[in-house]
Amino acid sequence: MRIVKEPEILKFSEMKQTMMIALMLFLFSAGTMAQNNSKFGDDPRTVISTRPISLLLKQSNIQLEHAFASNISGGLAFTHFSGLNKGFKLDPFVRVYTGKGNNAPQGFYLQGKLSAGTHQGEIEKITTPINEVGEAIGEDIIESTTENLTAFGGGFGVGSQWFVGSKKNISLDLFGGLKRYKIVNNGNLVDNALFSLTRGWPVEMRFSVGFAF
Repeated sequence: MRIVKEPEILKFSEMKQTMMIALMLFLFSAGTMAQNNSKFGDDPRTVISTRPISLLLKQSNIQLEHAFASNISGGLAFTHFSGLNKGFKLDPFVRVYTGKGNNAPQGFYLQGKLSAGTHQGEIEKITTPINEVGEAIGEDIIESTTENLTAFGGGFGVGSQWFVGSKKNISLDLFGGLKRYKIVNNGNLVDNALFSLTRGWPVEMRFSVGFAF
């Protein structure tokens, strides 16, 4: 049996470049938002956060949130996955804070989001050479898949965010919800089933720590 190995889709250098670009965009956006916070007074309006457990699992994540109104905020989360179905995902989201007054981004909230990402498939392709009349000839060829798995989805949930510390600039965010995140460009049932277990699990529980300003 002849085995043909092809290079991985997401090489380390490509991952590093993508993460650096995303980080620079986050920092640029955060700086722009910070300049616009003065009209809301001294209360923090912008939060940059990450999930500690994701760092331990080598699934690095960073999230930027900004309050655009007294009870409405929006933001973007960027996640890099390693291991099975490694890749990247972006989650733009909107939150509605239910407390009275000018409280966003603090307190109890409702959240809705969209999700889009690209991941590496894990199932190898097996090809059987055939002749002109459809008869099998030669040995099977196993090829490492080089197909990007494109995934889309969305979700909703509830959570609470509060600020602690002497300057009230440390954010703690607890969130729980449901999501749907599925492959849209691959018909392989095994790949789809594996993806559902690794990246498409429908229940979300998250705890994030960040910096508010």
